[in-house]
Amino acid sequence: MAKVESHLRVDISGGTLDLWPLFNFVGGAKTINAAVSLKAQSHFELTKKPDVEINVTNLNYKKVFKTLKDFLSSEDRELDILKSVIEYYKPEFKNNMGFTLKTESESPVGGGLGGSSTLLVSIIRSMDLAFDIQRTESQVVDLACNLESRILHTPAGTQDYFQAIKAGLSVISFDYQTRSREFFKSKWLDQQKNNFKLKEGLKKTKIFEMTQISSKMQKTVKRIQKGKN
Repeated sequence: MAKVESHLRVDISGGTLDLWPLFNFVGGAKTINAAVSLKAQSHFELTKKPDVEINVTNLNYKKVFKTLKDFLSSEDRELDILKSVIEYYKPEFKNNMGFTLKTESESPVGGGLGGSSTLLVSIIRSMDLAFDIQRTESQVVDLACNLESRILHTPAGTQDYFQAIKAGLSVISFDYQTRSREFFKSKWLDQQKNNFKLKEGLKKTKIFEMTQISSKMQKTVKRIQKGKN
């Protein structure tokens, strides 16, 4: 079984400007975000039988389809993200293969932490492992962005996918020709005098480690998840 877990993120500055072509309107832009300890996971395994077994734990959705075709023709809304990804990988399924796919996320849909984007990256990477497909970070970002845009029927930004691929505190730069990311180590964080404000009305909280969050931020994230102001 191929298992991949990815970190969710908090958006510190420059969110929205990661959306093409908006950063072109201002001559390039930078987005700052950081990974938190909350994660999304994908468990993918190919099987020799044609059955497709799906378990979306966050939505309490569990179902077995007789064939891949039955799965892809399902109109269950809980499968929107999964169907989009599986459709892309359809040519990889040979000899009447089936699969099992279980997804988990510590952030609910609409939690403001890039939950769906992070889960999408986890699914892509777990399937790449199963099919022995190699992709660069940029290729994973582009694939995830294009798939999510197809799901949402609207353009999607790219900042969420970077933290899901490799966690840390980073500045993502966008200009006319390139897209690049620079990591900052925790020593840089210790030198900062200002705290980052995560949401209007919530207490300001300081980020400490690249892939960990302080107890204050954990409380803040829980409040965001619960929709408290």
